[in-house]
Amino acid sequence: MTKQKYYLPIFALVLAEIFWGINTPVIKLGLKTVPLPVYHAITILGAALLIAPLAFHHWKRLRPKDYMLLVIGSIINVSLGNVVLLLGLQRVPSINAPLTGLFAPLLLIILAGQFLKESLTLKAFIGILISFLGAAIIIGKPWDISAANQGEIVGNLLLVLSALCNVVGALICKSVLKRGGAYQVTFIHLLTGILPVAIFALSYIPTISAASIGRNGFLAMTFNIVAVAAANICYMYGLKLKKVQEVSIFSYIHPLVTAIAAWFILAEVPGGKVVLGALLIFAGIYLAEARKKRV
Repeated sequence: MTKQKYYLPIFALVLAEIFWGINTPVIKLGLKTVPLPVYHAITILGAALLIAPLAFHHWKRLRPKDYMLLVIGSIINVSLGNVVLLLGLQRVPSINAPLTGLFAPLLLIILAGQFLKESLTLKAFIGILISFLGAAIIIGKPWDISAANQGEIVGNLLLVLSALCNVVGALICKSVLKRGGAYQVTFIHLLTGILPVAIFALSYIPTISAASIGRNGFLAMTFNIVAVAAANICYMYGLKLKKVQEVSIFSYIHPLVTAIAAWFILAEVPGGKVVLGALLIFAGIYLAEARKKRV
């Protein structure tokens, strides 16, 4: 493998996480003036249309089974996963999204190991447990409502559900990327997943106007369209050329970028509970992934 082929998917995955990291607080900003179904439909549909010319130019013949898998994966990831992500972001600080979602790469390692028959070491298992503990601290105590705001607990649980949907979507897309191109798979993934939400969003159109959306709403949606298109293309490209377990490592860039972006865009400063949870998550990540350095 040449250096270019080795570094290009790495660069693409890093770039995808940067776009997603910045986009998290931008989404929260846009949802202040735009109804959730409308925001979701416009941004994802806009991203799909932005990718469409590249997708058709590089189109490859796929099996009917591949299209069926993409539809199932996109409904789980885009229709359900993104909707619950937006619902969660309305209830919690934007930094909580990537932090509570950091256990998802570790879950991805377990599931990919099952499909690829790769063994899971004791050190990796301990790391996963520590990271889950960190995510649990950030989520709060669902059995003790006085420990945190009830709305924030629900928001964090929604973020966890969104992360689980992303894991399933990644595994399904990986199986199709063996035969399809990154542009094509990304386009189908976004378009089919957003159609149910777009149909539902039509009922909100009479209730909104350019004045109600405002300058920040339009700016957020515009950036979101570009960021979603770029991030998904980069991610699919990296997922096509790298193993699923290797791709999961790059998700750890997300919280750092989101924390910086949220500080500047929303003036959100991470609290002590979030910092403690993040430290445990990163400690678990180090234990789970350190074995890869010796391979």
